[in-house]
Amino acid sequence: MMRLKYIFYLIPLLVWGCKKDQDISAFDTGQSYVYFAVENPDRSSSKTQLYIDSLDFSFIFEEEFTQEKTLAIPVNIIGDGKSVDRKYAVTVNDTLTTIDRSIITLSEPMVHANKMMDTLYIKVQRDEKLQHGVYYLVLDLQANSEFQLGHNYNTRLRIAITDQMLEPAWWKRWVSVFGQYHREVYRIWMDIYYEGADPTPTNDEEQPLYYWNNMPFGPYPSWYPVTYMYVDKLKKYLENVSVYPGGDTTKPRIYLP
Repeated sequence: MMRLKYIFYLIPLLVWGCKKDQDISAFDTGQSYVYFAVENPDRSSSKTQLYIDSLDFSFIFEEEFTQEKTLAIPVNIIGDGKSVDRKYAVTVNDTLTTIDRSIITLSEPMVHANKMMDTLYIKVQRDEKLQHGVYYLVLDLQANSEFQLGHNYNTRLRIAITDQMLEPAWWKRWVSVFGQYHREVYRIWMDIYYEGADPTPTNDEEQPLYYWNNMPFGPYPSWYPVTYMYVDKLKKYLENVSVYPGGDTTKPRIYLP
């Protein structure tokens, strides 16, 4: 099996609280507004939400020696840029947050001079307990003297943090092909359908972008024949190599449907 080559991505766990049509508010042109602007990487249709409000991050894809990771969260403003730095307000939602706050450090929330967008940095320590569960950090933007709240559905951000392998958002669209989610199958699929393996251009980009972390819209063989060629490789692999859920040989072997 080829060595897994992984580039860090923030992967959407689910679109939590987002609606297809965002609330279109009447903004006061004399005010400035702030909102989280994490772009949705799953642009499978024109109706896909532009920004997401839930992310997940797992240390499982990092090198073993990695002891901390900094997540970069884009923040946009509506209104005019100013020639001075301006602070916006962000708080940790104590009710919804389950992660140990001592392993999380937030950068100073700041929109720098003459910028219409900036970045909130979240430093996460690789704690041993992350190997045993999924923990959530929930951030809420707050109005202050510099900024009012922007798009209603992008003023809260939930980040799932773990050291386990989570089910990707696309799996449910492909469950008829891959079957019930097993992290063992996902790991093998990453090796087989690696970035650059598929030369098929996506609908909106003239370059090969389909791979394990950017799957085609759905299981349509005539639309995505190259993807299905790799699915066949995965199917044959599971037929030739015994793979068990969690390595437990008392359970039935894993096969594709």
